[in-house]
Amino acid sequence: KVTLPDSWAIGYNHKFDDRTRVELNGTYTKWSTYDALNISFDDPMGIPGGTIPGSYSQKNWSNGWRYALGVEHKLSDKYTIMGGYAYDESVIPFDGADFIVPTGARRTYSLGFQYHDKKQTLAMTLGFIDIDGLSIKGHIAAGDTYDTARSHDNYAKVVGISYQRNF
Repeated sequence: KVTLPDSWAIGYNHKFDDRTRVELNGTYTKWSTYDALNISFDDPMGIPGGTIPGSYSQKNWSNGWRYALGVEHKLSDKYTIMGGYAYDESVIPFDGADFIVPTGARRTYSLGFQYHDKKQTLAMTLGFIDIDGLSIKGHIAAGDTYDTARSHDNYAKVVGISYQRNF
């Protein structure tokens, strides 16, 4: 069972003309409701009499904001280019961080294009996420072999492809 946190978004979209528009938005997420990640198994993968230990990890994350800016510009009736930037605050405290989600603040840069006609839309985007480092407190009682660790030089590359067919 997974319960996701509540979030609220507010945005503004401005169309300069028939070819160019800009969108600004902010999203507030109540990550404080994510107080623990507990994993347990009702049926340990069909092993008769077998047990697989669960994983119990306190999180106690903070609430946080995500700010984003996007631009679209139509080059013609069929081709559009897109660009974007987003900034996500780090919501993970020193004693609630781990290597499952070892993330500090994030900056996402993206570029993309669309081809569209009356019957279909094809979009491709490339993104680069620059992720700040984060100090992580070890929990010796839980089996960690370190007092403190630090993630650093983190990044992610994202490729998106979508296709829409109108009937």
